[in-house]
Amino acid sequence: MTCLVSSWLASQSHNSTESLAIINLELGTAYKHSKLSEWRRGIRKPSASAMQFMLKKAIPYAVELYSGDELVDALTLNDGGE
Repeated sequence: MTCLVSSWLASQSHNSTESLAIINLELGTAYKHSKLSEWRRGIRKPSASAMQFMLKKAIPYAVELYSGDELVDALTLNDGGE
């Protein structure tokens, strides 16, 4: 199942390490790579500012690829059931 975090990472022209550095720079955070994994698997939720940042990047990407329920899934946080 594709989720917001996966869609955001896929929308980037950078690898996950570089994408994490960008979000940290933009938001003034110090997220570690393990945090991405926790977000992607639904163990923890990103902060509201991190979700907003990811949505701004992921929405245009997901709209091009998905429709209906797949689009909703691509822009929703994982509930940990994956």
